[in-house]
Amino acid sequence: MVNMIEQKWHYKEHLCFIHIEHEKDDSVSKAFHYITKPSGEMVLAPLNPYDCKRSLVEDWIDLGYPARIGCSPLNKWDIKLLQSALD
Repeated sequence: MVNMIEQKWHYKEHLCFIHIEHEKDDSVSKAFHYITKPSGEMVLAPLNPYDCKRSLVEDWIDLGYPARIGCSPLNKWDIKLLQSALD
C-alpha cells in the first residue's frame, strides 16, 4: 500500500487534507478526508472514499459537519440533499 497526501489547503479557518491510499497494483485507491477544525480538533470526515474533490469537503464544513446518513459515508448527492433541506 502506498500512502500520500493528495491535497492540502485552508478553508474558513480549517486545515483540510485529502490523504490517498493506493494499492500496490494500482487497482484500488481510497481517499480519506481529514479536517483540523479551528479549535484544533482533527476529524476524519465521513465522506465518500472515492471522491477527491475539494468541494465535497468544503460543503461538508459549510453544513456544520453532518454525520453519515445510514451506514454509508456521505457522497455529493447526500450533501446536495442536506443543502436543499436547509434552503
